[in-house]
Amino acid sequence: MILDVGITGGDLLGKLLDAFKAPFRGMERQGVKAMRKSVASEFAGRYWHTPQGRKIPWAPSKPFGRRPAGSPLGGPGGSLAQAWAGSAGGFEVMGPERLAIGVDMPFAALHRGGAGTSADLRETRIKAKRIGAQGKPAMHWRLGMEFGVWISPAKLLTEGLSIPSRPHATSNPELADALAGRLLDNLLGASRA
Repeated sequence: MILDVGITGGDLLGKLLDAFKAPFRGMERQGVKAMRKSVASEFAGRYWHTPQGRKIPWAPSKPFGRRPAGSPLGGPGGSLAQAWAGSAGGFEVMGPERLAIGVDMPFAALHRGGAGTSADLRETRIKAKRIGAQGKPAMHWRLGMEFGVWISPAKLLTEGLSIPSRPHATSNPELADALAGRLLDNLLGASRA
């Protein structure tokens, strides 16, 4: 005796397997939009999402010479936030198997606390490298002339300046839920087709 179970109404299993192979097919634009919205909320709120869902405030900006304390990372209107939103310096990778957003700005990883998928909460130390006029680091002259902050060449070469990490563009439950809902819609759509 044989128990034979067939799939009726078309190849439902095949459609579901195809949906799993290309989970983002047809929802690429919505997925990228959800990712950009998540990063925008971090800039607007001046916090970052931990993978567990907590919202951790960024370190506040401090005045530096002639530069007053401003919004960390330029705030939601700054060039970094705008790049994450898709403006100049931002990019996206969209396909049926992968969604990604990013920025192509040399300073972004330094401020984020790393370039990987998770943020590092350590501060970054920037030390002088290039020796400029009169045998002093170029950084000495730049900080003095631009900001009115004259730091000894010895300190710039040995200690440098500290930049606090302000993580952003992190994986978090809100984003995961938004994408999971869209994936579920895709799978349910495949089962109805």
